Amino acid sequence: MRPLPVTLLSAAAFVALLELPIPGVPPDSPLHMIPVGSLGLTPILEGFIAVELVAVAIPRLRSMRASAAGRTRLRWLALGVALLIALYKTSQFLDFAQRLKQFGSSSVFLLGGVDVSLLFAVFLPLGVVAMMALARLVDAAGIGAGYSILIATRAAFGFARQGFHAVQQVPTELLLRFLLPLGILAVVGWKMLSWPPYAGTRARYRLPTPGLEPVDQGVGLAFGALRTTTARRFFWPLLPGAVGHLWVYRAVQVLTVLGLSALFSRLFHRSVTAQDQKALARAARSSTLWLLALAVGTWFLQAAERAANLGGSHLYPLIAIIAVGMDLYAERHGTRRMGRARVLREFHRLENADALAAALGTAGIECALRGEHHRALYQFFGPFIPVGVLVAEDQLNRAEEVALGLEREVPPLVGSEKR
Repeated sequence: MRPLPVTLLSAAAFVALLELPIPGVPPDSPLHMIPVGSLGLTPILEGFIAVELVAVAIPRLRSMRASAAGRTRLRWLALGVALLIALYKTSQFLDFAQRLKQFGSSSVFLLGGVDVSLLFAVFLPLGVVAMMALARLVDAAGIGAGYSILIATRAAFGFARQGFHAVQQVPTELLLRFLLPLGILAVVGWKMLSWPPYAGTRARYRLPTPGLEPVDQGVGLAFGALRTTTARRFFWPLLPGAVGHLWVYRAVQVLTVLGLSALFSRLFHRSVTAQDQKALARAARSSTLWLLALAVGTWFLQAAERAANLGGSHLYPLIAIIAVGMDLYAERHGTRRMGRARVLREFHRLENADALAAALGTAGIECALRGEHHRALYQFFGPFIPVGVLVAEDQLNRAEEVALGLEREVPPLVGSEKR
C-alpha cells in the first residue's frame, strides 16, 4: 500500500481502539463502556523513558544508546517494560472492579457464569500491544513517525470530541474568547518550531533546545510541590497576606521555565567546538524567550478556559498536532521530490540529524527528516520518536559514503544508528 493510506488507516484503527468497548461485557454492567484502548499510550511512553533513564545511569548500558544494535535492544526492552506497566495498570483496574461489585448486583459482572474481569485482564493489555503494532506499521510502511502519529491522533480526537460539546453547550462569545488566545499561542508555537537552527561549525541547534514537554512537566512538578503538606506548613505562612496565591504560582512557573530551559539545554545537547557552544547558548536563550511567551500566554488561555467551563490543558496538545503536521508536510514534500525514499540513519539528538542533513546537502544529495519537529518538543525524553534521515533509494550508496565520512570526522558528535 501507499504510505499515506497506511498512516491514515493506522490512525483510524487507533481511534477505534480508544472507542471500542470490551467485547462480551453485559450491556447492563457499569463497565460496559470501558474501551479496549483505555490504558492509552501512557504505558508505552513511560516504558521508553524509564529504559532511557536507566541506560544513561548504568555505564554498561550507556554505550547501547549510540549503536544500531544497542538501540534495537533498548527498544525491545522498552516495549517489555511497557507491557509490564500495562499489566500493573490492569491489575489496578481489576481491584477497582472488585470493589465496585460490592456496591451492585454481581450478576452484571457475569457472562455465562464467568467473571467478566477476565475479559479486561486479556483485552486491556492487548489494546496496548495493538498500539505498539500500529506504531510499528506506520514506521515500516507509512508516512511519519509511528508514535508521533498516534500522539497527534489522540490529541486531535480529544479536541474533536470536546469541540463538539463546546459548540453545543458554550455560548458563542465565550467560545470565541477562548479560541482567540488559543489561536495566537498556536501561531507562537508554530513560529518557534519553524525558527531556523543556530549553526556552529559542526552542529546545528534547533528550538526549543530544552524541549517543551520536559519543561512543562517540570512546571507541573513545581506546582505539585506547592500543594504538599510541607509547603502549606512551612512555605505559604511565610508569605505576606497581600500576596495572592495565583501570583505565587505564576512566579514559580516563570522561574521554573528559566531554570529548566538553561539546565535541559545544557544536559540534552553536546558541543564539540567553541563555535558550537556559542550557537547552543544563542539557541538556549531564544528557546527560553519562546517558552516564556507560551507560559505567559497560558495565563490568558486558562482564564478563557475557566470562563467557558472547558476543562483540561489545550495548548500543548495543539502544539503537538502542529509539530506532527509540520513533520508530515516536510516528509511528504521531500518524498515527492525524491521518489521512493529509505531511512539512511536514525538519531536521538536533533543536532546529529541536522549535521548529517547539512553534509548531504553539501554533497548535492536531497534528504528529509522524519519526526524532527515533534522530537524537538521532547528532546531527551522522546526516545519513542527517533529522527530519521530519509534519502532517495537511488542515492542511498552515495549518502552512505557521506554519512560514514561524517562519522569518521566527528565520531563523538554523530553516534548514529544505521538502518
